[in-house]
Amino acid sequence: MVVVKSRFTMKNILKKTVLTLILACTITLVNAQTVVDNIGTSLGNGNVAAIAKYFDNAVSMSVAASPATYSRSQAEMVLRHFFTKNPAKKFTINHSGDNDGNSHAIGTLHTSNGSYRTYFAVKQKDGQYIIQELRIEK
Repeated sequence: MVVVKSRFTMKNILKKTVLTLILACTITLVNAQTVVDNIGTSLGNGNVAAIAKYFDNAVSMSVAASPATYSRSQAEMVLRHFFTKNPAKKFTINHSGDNDGNSHAIGTLHTSNGSYRTYFAVKQKDGQYIIQELRIEK
């Protein structure tokens, strides 16, 4: 009698499924962290165009104590105006976190006119990361 062992046992299928899920979650978290780092770097450089590419169609922003919801182009103009008056020197992330595809960071934006507490929240939408909220406060 010939016994044929199958590679496709339930235990092997379960192991491969779990490993695939872990890999997929890891890739998502790495991508989210990369986006947070890219936005932080762009804030530190005052690179409005690099930040604006992450804006959604509507962005909740509070820049220098004027909170509002802006369209993508309006948000870019508000941010550009801020950096014109406050040239960026560097940005330091003090805390960042991830939760169910949403990421956020709290940091300090150092400008030629002082330091600003900065918060931004990023979420995944249609396979891309977008800035949902941005606050720059004295």
